[in-house]
Amino acid sequence: MKIRAKRLFTIAIAISVITTAAILVLTVNRETIDSFSKIKPEYLFLAIAIQAFTWFIWGLRIKLMGKATGEEISLSGGISTVLPSLFAACITPSNAGGEPVRIYLLNKKGFSVGDATAVVVGERILDLIFFMIVVPISLFLFGKMIKNAIINTVLAGIGFLFIIGFLIILYGMIKPEKVKKVFRRFVKSEHAINKINTEIDHFHDGLWGFVGGGKVWMLLSLGCTVVLRLSEFLIPLFILLGLGVNVKPIWALCIAAQVIVLIIMAMPLTPGSTGVAEVSMLSLYSIFIGSSILGVFVLIYRGMTYYPTLIAGGFASLKVLKDMGWSNI
Repeated sequence: MKIRAKRLFTIAIAISVITTAAILVLTVNRETIDSFSKIKPEYLFLAIAIQAFTWFIWGLRIKLMGKATGEEISLSGGISTVLPSLFAACITPSNAGGEPVRIYLLNKKGFSVGDATAVVVGERILDLIFFMIVVPISLFLFGKMIKNAIINTVLAGIGFLFIIGFLIILYGMIKPEKVKKVFRRFVKSEHAINKINTEIDHFHDGLWGFVGGGKVWMLLSLGCTVVLRLSEFLIPLFILLGLGVNVKPIWALCIAAQVIVLIIMAMPLTPGSTGVAEVSMLSLYSIFIGSSILGVFVLIYRGMTYYPTLIAGGFASLKVLKDMGWSNI
């Protein structure tokens, strides 16, 4: 298990470094060097402070969602649960390793397996609700920028699918068995249908468990989700301000681009979405950011989000392993 984790870590770092180096080679020019004189370090410090703040607000969300299940966890306990799970997410495709780690650590902190699973499933539900609302808006904004009928049709189709998906989820919360029947008509693989049914049951039981057991805590958790995700969207804006870019005309597009980047990063392509994140940012932000600072922008963004999370999560993971008696790491 440790060997596999080290291999994933090495692959993730290698892909990120190679991709970033390629982007810099392709984008750095004379104007890039000149733009360094416009750097405003206070905005860059603020961007990395916001990144650290996201860990705090995520830990607070876990604490509040624990309250909704009747379990108690301190804010520091919530943060120490988040960081190792983020490290696992940074080295696994589509960030999939984070959730099992959070369930395991919550269980170690006194949660029953059922309540720990309910908290993590509840997080997924809140994130899904948030993205189901913001993704169609983001796609609409990009559709207005891109004067290409085919691309606009594709973006409109994706936005429509997200809206339909959101309505299906809402309906599934009320009548999960009917949603299962719909999927069974179209999905023939027994393994796939069992997985879908399990996910539907998790979402249904998790949401209604929270709604029935702690409406106030659930609403506060939803508020934390909004603050958490909006904070993530603000980081690129502050980096651009730090690079001397006037963001007033493009702030909405910048947020829309970040929403789409996060959706692309959810695809299970590479460990921690390394390479995928850099290339998708390069492609989307090139629509409204000059090429002279584009590569530097991507480099700083990843340097302030991915690597600090990897380092902080790595140290937190080492502490967890040592507490478990793995002294030979």
